[in-house]
Amino acid sequence: MQQSSKFDDFKRIVSGYENEINKHAPLVAVVNQIARQLTGEEHPNTDDIVAKQNHVNARYVPDWSKVSRCVNKLGAKGFFQLK
Repeated sequence: MQQSSKFDDFKRIVSGYENEINKHAPLVAVVNQIARQLTGEEHPNTDDIVAKQNHVNARYVPDWSKVSRCVNKLGAKGFFQLK
């Protein structure tokens, strides 16, 4: 497989990831807003609410620094040429 083809494949994967994240962004925003309201009111299940909020954010809020590290590792291994 040629270098540019591998990079094109990688760009498609990242684009798909970005589309998936964007699809869920409005719902994640609502979850975060409701969680802030409930924890601000000292809800008796605050610990559970914060845990679920953190779980949702870890899953659906992109950590672009991780993506960047992945790109650099793949580039260093010769998967594709970094420009």
